[in-house]
Amino acid sequence: MSSVSDPSTSSVADEQTKPALKGLREFWHLPGNIYLLLLFTTGKGFQLSIAALTVNYYVHSLGYEPVFIGLFSAMSAIGAMIGAVPVGMLADRWGRKPVLLLTAFLSPLTLALLALATSAPWLIAINLLQGLVSTAYWVTNLPLLTESTTEKQRVGVLALNSFLLLGVGSLGNLLGGYIPEFVSGLLHVSAASTVPLRWGVFAAASFTFIFGLPLWFLHEPRHAHKAEPAAKVASVEALAQASAPVEVVAQAAVPKERPLGLFLKLLIPDLVFTMGEGAVVALIQVYFVLRFNLLPGPLGIILTTAYFYLSATIHSPVRTFCLPQFRISPSRGTRNARLFFPYPDLYAI
Repeated sequence: MSSVSDPSTSSVADEQTKPALKGLREFWHLPGNIYLLLLFTTGKGFQLSIAALTVNYYVHSLGYEPVFIGLFSAMSAIGAMIGAVPVGMLADRWGRKPVLLLTAFLSPLTLALLALATSAPWLIAINLLQGLVSTAYWVTNLPLLTESTTEKQRVGVLALNSFLLLGVGSLGNLLGGYIPEFVSGLLHVSAASTVPLRWGVFAAASFTFIFGLPLWFLHEPRHAHKAEPAAKVASVEALAQASAPVEVVAQAAVPKERPLGLFLKLLIPDLVFTMGEGAVVALIQVYFVLRFNLLPGPLGIILTTAYFYLSATIHSPVRTFCLPQFRISPSRGTRNARLFFPYPDLYAI
């Protein structure tokens, strides 16, 4: 019996490991914009998770019933819905960097105001404003990431961005539970009282502000919002048509149909999905408080375990960098982007 190994087996193993190593090497050669955006996403993840634990808990500590808390939580989502299209148009006109800097400043400001508000009208109005200004992150972050990466890098970067937002950011639940416990120990009051929870909301605001400061060094791609002069575009098109064959010109003259059917296929399931997740995510903290009388500390541990496990299993960036056959292409980019960002509306704040 021959002890010599089959060379074809080793060559197959090498062919399988080379794409994985190449995918990992690609991560360390990303543009500087990507690292700045991922850093801000990390801070945004901490802000979202801390605010998700403390904001509704804070409103509950003011004495408001779950009916009002549900209305209060809906205001941020309504604000995001109202502001999404105008903010997108503003980003196309001004550029994405100014809009992203604006949300990095206004989001913590509105959160801080929310922590100081106690009356129902002010809570509703400020949370609506918070949704309006926070939607700029969702409108500008993904396009900047997409424009700053190649097709081979794109899926891994999007997965890493989602992992930082939901996975590493979920560790903010620990901070969101620890900060009220720490303040309550200093003040000798319950961690479920108003003042300790208020400091938790202040902490959520500080993360977005601090992690947003490096965005000043962001270099926006020139083609992002600067269009070429109309006369130059018209002359180039005329020259291309004059030099192109008749068949090509005839095909270009046929107007392209908008994929309305594909849009509805993506929109309708997304609406159903987000209605369910909105009810669960917005009120899960209140449920634990009313049903089990949990303090912020134990509640933070429970939420951290749940969200980190979800992110680690679904949004692992190492897995996507090592899967070269799974790439975002123009034909299926929307569907793949939804896979890596299935929860953009978990938190509108």
